[in-house]
Amino acid sequence: MKERKVFTLYNHKGGVSKTTTNFNLAVFLSQRLNKKVLLVDADPQSNLTETFFASADTDTLPGTSIYETLRPRFEGNASRIDVKNLVLPDHPVYKNLYILRGDWNFSLAERFLSNALSLAITESVHEKQTYNVFYNLFNDLIKEHNFDYILLDLGPSSGAITNLALLSCDGYFIPVTPDRFCAQAVTALANLIKTWIERHRKVIATFEPFGLSSFPGEPVFYGGISQNFKAYAGRTRKPYQYWEAEILKIIREKIVSELPSQKTASEYVASIRDFGGLAPVSQLVGKAIFDLNKSDTQFASEKGAAWQGVALESWMDRAEEYGNEIEKIAGAIING
Repeated sequence: MKERKVFTLYNHKGGVSKTTTNFNLAVFLSQRLNKKVLLVDADPQSNLTETFFASADTDTLPGTSIYETLRPRFEGNASRIDVKNLVLPDHPVYKNLYILRGDWNFSLAERFLSNALSLAITESVHEKQTYNVFYNLFNDLIKEHNFDYILLDLGPSSGAITNLALLSCDGYFIPVTPDRFCAQAVTALANLIKTWIERHRKVIATFEPFGLSSFPGEPVFYGGISQNFKAYAGRTRKPYQYWEAEILKIIREKIVSELPSQKTASEYVASIRDFGGLAPVSQLVGKAIFDLNKSDTQFASEKGAAWQGVALESWMDRAEEYGNEIEKIAGAIING
């Protein structure tokens, strides 16, 4: 069985901390577990890119953007992207962590990829090659740079970019918030991914007569990640417990039972409570939440002085707790 190296966190509902979790997971894998990791920002909003370069003193972002990367395929000048020409900057603080940065122009890719989704089933070789572009890109980057893992950041969308990017992954997690709206979103998401996989099988059946190979298109579900719940006296508050249970029931019935899944995916991989002021400070200093220290608390202080005493202890405890949950997600990837 092929080793699984390309992962994403996906939910077409916004506000579930996909980007924050992705960045922190990448830092954990690269720094704590000494893995060579590439972040790919495939969300036209490019929030992951902004987080990645937060601590860098630059007006012009370095490196090749994802839209610049894929343009030769969209314009028909290359059947496959030459990854040797791509510039992938490393993180200003965390070495062993790289990025294929986002680009607001990447929203233009939706039209090209939408055409590929519609027309790859026809005799158009051009559209078939565009249909393969994400999968080929990820695998060529791994071979060229010996990345241990690629973590893909997707927007809260169900469009063509997300469709083909998700199908090109080896595995995915679904981050959720414990509320009614997310329960509805996960139900729709299960049906959506199932439809994408079924259509993919029909599309790739047309590739062989043209001498073209394609890709499996069956990403494995690794589990849900419960995010942003409120705790009281160390326990999850009762309304959140209810929606956590309801969403987990949907995951078991609609995803685990009907789609390719890990055996352990019927339980939450991690439960991350509301991390309050830690996330904005993390984004400001360009560090992982679990790496925040005493000096970083000055950015959360009204007087600009580092915290002390009970306030500091609470801050550090929450940062450590967050890191423990990220470690569980990393463990699922490493041991899966």
